[in-house]
Amino acid sequence: MIWLDPVLETNAPFYGEVLTLTDPLAQYRMHNTNGYQRQELSPDYFLEMIRTFEKKLIYIEKRAASWGEVFDAETAKRHSIWYLECMMSAAKLSLPSAPNRVAPLRILGRALRAAPNSPYGRKQRAILLAWLTAVALAPRKLAEDLITFRFIVGRRPRWLERFVRILAR
Repeated sequence: MIWLDPVLETNAPFYGEVLTLTDPLAQYRMHNTNGYQRQELSPDYFLEMIRTFEKKLIYIEKRAASWGEVFDAETAKRHSIWYLECMMSAAKLSLPSAPNRVAPLRILGRALRAAPNSPYGRKQRAILLAWLTAVALAPRKLAEDLITFRFIVGRRPRWLERFVRILAR
């Protein structure tokens, strides 16, 4: 099956300004056959998300170069909070001896440097940095729960959903 979302999101910046809307304009229906609906998380899932993101950045870098524009994929990686969330999740879900594993505190340091230039609003940056800090410092089991709450919406406690909605206002 082919999903067009990655094609659209990767090419959209070449056709005009891209804005991030913080207010939901649609609803997402959750069911057992959703392609992105996850019930369990693994380091492999996050490593695949990281590889996909890196491929998109390489594509953008090449496309920009073909038009005589400069795009630095490495800088984009360093400034992407989402990329760092995936890196943190992969690191905490992996065994400490896993090859190419980046230390969670190193990822947290990168996130702290990336946050001031993030397109997110202050509250959202604060929430994401609090989550990244908690995951980095938490013992593995608690980190797994925090990662699950972040990436598996259906497994979040109702009180947490209400709390996040209140904070997001």
